Amino acid sequence: MQNAIYKGKIYDADHYSDVGEKSIIIRSKYEQEEAGFLPFGNGRYYKYVSPKEIEAFYSYYCYAVFNNVKCSIYGVADDMSTMAFEERGRTLLDRYKPVSQIENGCYLYENIPLRDADCFEIEFDYGEKPCFDRTVKTTIERYTYQEFVDKYRELVLDV
Repeated sequence: MQNAIYKGKIYDADHYSDVGEKSIIIRSKYEQEEAGFLPFGNGRYYKYVSPKEIEAFYSYYCYAVFNNVKCSIYGVADDMSTMAFEERGRTLLDRYKPVSQIENGCYLYENIPLRDADCFEIEFDYGEKPCFDRTVKTTIERYTYQEFVDKYRELVLDV
């Protein structure tokens, strides 16, 4: 997932290229048309901005950690009670029943309680200005259950 900081606020964002000109599309459920945003559907709004107007652009990846096994989180329920994640390996097969095997040695799990994880990690990859095409800095932050819930809401649900 990607976010951009534009005029001091965090937005859901993606790179966009049209006729060779690079721009960033930012999306929000709170901005209105009078701020230059256009209706996107589902109560969301979007706006194209120049990369020069973006203060920071970063990708982030969420992980749940079970017994030192780091699993990529695909989604979290709106009520923050359960998650879907992918495990590369077979460590959790005794603990949970996977929904499917994505490829050899890679399993998808769904509806697993967030509280079952020992901790959570979020990896942030920050892009290089002015186009943000290249990662220049990566940080990994570790969270308890409640810290993760608060951070996930900030990154995903509140933008």
